[in-house]
Amino acid sequence: MKIFRRWRRSLSTLQGRIVFLGILPAALALLSFSVLFLGLKSVEHYRLIVDTELAEMNMAQQNSAAIERAYAQVHEAFSVSVRGDVIRLKEIRQEFEEPLPGVYDFLDLTGLMPQPVDLEGTFDLVLDAAEQLILGDVPASQSLMVTVDGQISAVANRLMAFALEKEQTVAQTRVQAGQRLRLVSTVAGGLLAIAVVFFVFGMVAIDRWIRQPLNGILSTIKGIQGGEVCERLPERKSDDEINRIYSALNRLADHEVERRQTVERLDHLAHYDPLTNLPNRVLLSDLINQEMLRLYGNVVLAVIIFDIDEFKDVNDSYGHEQGDELLRILADRIEKTLQRRDTLGRIGGDEFVVMLPEAASRSAVESMTGQLLDAIRRPLPLSGHELEVTACAGIAVCAERDAMDSDQLLRHAEQALYQAKQSGANNYHIFDFEQQRKVRAFNDRIGQLEHALMDEQFTLFYQPKINLYTGELVGVEALIRWLHPQKGLVAPADFLPDLERHALALDVGRWVIKKAISASDQWRRSGIHIPVAVNLFPIQLQRTAFVKEVIDLLAGFPDLPPEDLELEIVESAALDDLKKTSEIIKACASHGLEFTLDDFGTGYSSLTYLRSLPVSTIKLDQSFVRGMVDARDDEYIIRGIMNIATAFDLKVVAEGVETIQHGLLLQKLGCEVAQGYAIAKPMPFEDVRVWLNAWVLPDEWRQTGSAAG
Repeated sequence: MKIFRRWRRSLSTLQGRIVFLGILPAALALLSFSVLFLGLKSVEHYRLIVDTELAEMNMAQQNSAAIERAYAQVHEAFSVSVRGDVIRLKEIRQEFEEPLPGVYDFLDLTGLMPQPVDLEGTFDLVLDAAEQLILGDVPASQSLMVTVDGQISAVANRLMAFALEKEQTVAQTRVQAGQRLRLVSTVAGGLLAIAVVFFVFGMVAIDRWIRQPLNGILSTIKGIQGGEVCERLPERKSDDEINRIYSALNRLADHEVERRQTVERLDHLAHYDPLTNLPNRVLLSDLINQEMLRLYGNVVLAVIIFDIDEFKDVNDSYGHEQGDELLRILADRIEKTLQRRDTLGRIGGDEFVVMLPEAASRSAVESMTGQLLDAIRRPLPLSGHELEVTACAGIAVCAERDAMDSDQLLRHAEQALYQAKQSGANNYHIFDFEQQRKVRAFNDRIGQLEHALMDEQFTLFYQPKINLYTGELVGVEALIRWLHPQKGLVAPADFLPDLERHALALDVGRWVIKKAISASDQWRRSGIHIPVAVNLFPIQLQRTAFVKEVIDLLAGFPDLPPEDLELEIVESAALDDLKKTSEIIKACASHGLEFTLDDFGTGYSSLTYLRSLPVSTIKLDQSFVRGMVDARDDEYIIRGIMNIATAFDLKVVAEGVETIQHGLLLQKLGCEVAQGYAIAKPMPFEDVRVWLNAWVLPDEWRQTGSAAG
């Protein structure tokens, strides 16, 4: 029983089944072949016995035949002897004696004769009997012949008896060999049949015990690995190894199904809005990207973002649950208004996104937007009341030629939505791509300017200002230049307009002031007194902290008088906030700083501004100075500005003096200080001293100055 239980336990494991199904048929086959081999060996033994017996029987028969011939020869010898035929007697004797050695050997080998046989002596007896017959002793002769016959007959009889015995032995041996062969064949055949049965049973058992379980196990494992739905393996009540594997894999498959369901739920939550079950921003972005790849010809892809107006009031008045219900109703209305390929999504709060993948034109998009706004505006039941809500929409359109992705398109729609909200409720706005391209180009240029400031690509050039009557250097104007590593010297008109519109102007303006103060201080320490005028960006005057920044920069050069730094502002900068600008100028003036109103006459040039702004100098715009030679109107304007400056006790500086004639006319009008190409072009810091050493007031101006003096 213990052996049976142990055998049964072994069959409950895959290893035991494989061993059982592999070893048992092999053992039975080996046993059957062993039995067959032994049987064949036994039959071979019988065959040898039969062959030996047959050989002995044949020899006995042959010797018996030889004896019979000898018997005939004996009687012939008797007759020949009686006749006296000596020659024939010799021949007979020779024939008689030839087979005798073989007969003797056979008789000795088999032991057929208890006593030695002397057949040659028998032949001699025949001769004696013949001699007695010749002598007339017939009885003696007959007696001798009887003896001879007896001796030969005895040998012949023994040989015949021996042959018969051997024949019986061979027959019996053959019977026994046949029986043994049949027994071996039966046993071997039975064993082979059993082996075949076990082999067939093994194949069936392998299919049932090994292949089917393994296929089920592998199928379940592949299903788990590949994320496919797999059938449960059939569990049994028995506690064997296969059942334990089945149970473990079923639990693992159950866990995999639960995990896959969890992943699907999480994936759904990651791509769909839980309130309305509409695609969220992530899924919408992916869908928009896919539709962008399908754009062709004049077909456009439109994205419309809707934002419910005053939705917060709905939540506050009716509660968040009713607010959620309102969103679900609106989602249903919008979805029913859309075409088959259009997509509706919700990207959070009260914002819905509509994607129109095959809009024929911009006007078609606007028409659909109007229909959707009308659908949203229709009264809807909420908490027993009819509620009417409106929405604003931002539209962004993308064509095949536009290089952008879904995030950019959504951002454009959001920017358009912001513009629509600024216009009031129930409005829509379409994003302007041309303006966006301009903004992008502007940002690129600002990025280059930031890089230029960090890499110290900016530098200052200085243009001298002189007294037209004496030729004395009264100061220089610091002008920023950009030394681009590839483009070379970039003109101020190519980058200053961008700087004036960006906060980077604060950093650049601070750098310019510090650089100009440092230049003036270096000239002062070298024995040259050269005040420096700096142009301010409008954004600098909008910050109260500007005064402190300038004072702190001057504090870094304690030996430099504040009067050596002159700050120039343009009229437009002063007009942005006249009161604040005036306060800043007064605060700077309290520290000894002076201001110049640049480009005077090109703006509003109101006397109120001159009265409100505590500037010490006004600068004539170069357009008037250049035109005064050919246009009397420009001369009259300059004359009027000079009179205003005299009335307000302001100094005047003329810029744009490019010829001797310009200087002569300015002297005539009483303008003392001027700058321009006729005097000097803007130059690097190190060239100012060289110019100053070489500067000579033109004779025409000197003569006019001497005459005025």
